[in-house]
Amino acid sequence: VVELKLLQEIFPMLFPLPQQNLENRLKLIALCPQNTPFIMKLLCLFPVEYPVKPLITYLKLSTKEEKIALFFYQAKKLFFATDTTDYELAKLYANPLAKKAIAFFAVATSDHTSFHSYHEEKQQALAPFIKRIEENNPVIKAAMLLKLGIVPGKKLGLLLAKAEQISVNEKIEDPKILLEKLEL
Repeated sequence: VVELKLLQEIFPMLFPLPQQNLENRLKLIALCPQNTPFIMKLLCLFPVEYPVKPLITYLKLSTKEEKIALFFYQAKKLFFATDTTDYELAKLYANPLAKKAIAFFAVATSDHTSFHSYHEEKQQALAPFIKRIEENNPVIKAAMLLKLGIVPGKKLGLLLAKAEQISVNEKIEDPKILLEKLEL
């Protein structure tokens, strides 16, 4: 009870959350892996619906902590959404914090082992795509589209992004097939 009153003083925006909800969140933080960045543990107190930008401002986070906070919120949304695409997961797994996020969020699930197994299997299946994202080496490059007459600008950027999404979601690594899918 004392902890909750202190939390209420430090983070008034946590209240009107029910006391039981906050107690459960505190228990979850206690179960976090040791190497979990502190900001991830702290953000666990806040519901995913809570807007992250005002929270970052309120907490006066450093640039490094802000990047962790933004990644944490993105990971939380993607890990627990039912419509997360392989492209979204590949981008997430390409982040150096991905392994910590998986370990952290596994604690929040009722079946830790299944959560870990699912993400290990996904990472293996998406390995070539994750590597390409990490190395910033897409199947379709701007030079290819320029040769096809696409002028530099917004359309070119959108086509590059769409090509990468199609490549990962449909497991296409052949540029010719991917260009056909873009329907230029």
